[in-house]
Amino acid sequence: RAAAQAAFCVQMALFAIIGLGDTFCVALKAPVPKIFEARPEFKFIAFMIVWQLGNMLRNSFVFTGAFEIQYGDRLIWSSLKEQRAPDMADLIQAFQASGVQ
Repeated sequence: RAAAQAAFCVQMALFAIIGLGDTFCVALKAPVPKIFEARPEFKFIAFMIVWQLGNMLRNSFVFTGAFEIQYGDRLIWSSLKEQRAPDMADLIQAFQASGVQ
């Protein structure tokens, strides 16, 4: 969970750099690197890439493989218990065994 939070912080920092990098350079009276002089659509593309990759990375840190179906208090299917993902036949059989129509 800490790794996912760290990835989120890095993602937010990259968003700030992409969106405000040139402003930071001007405020610090530093030369603006050529990369920050990109056209707006390139900034949008960079933003989307960071967003997609950041989300994929964060999800990989918190993925548990859990897929459970409950009906009331009854457990219909648990991928944690079965150690695999269900296919349609597994789900139909599990619902029938539970008496859920």
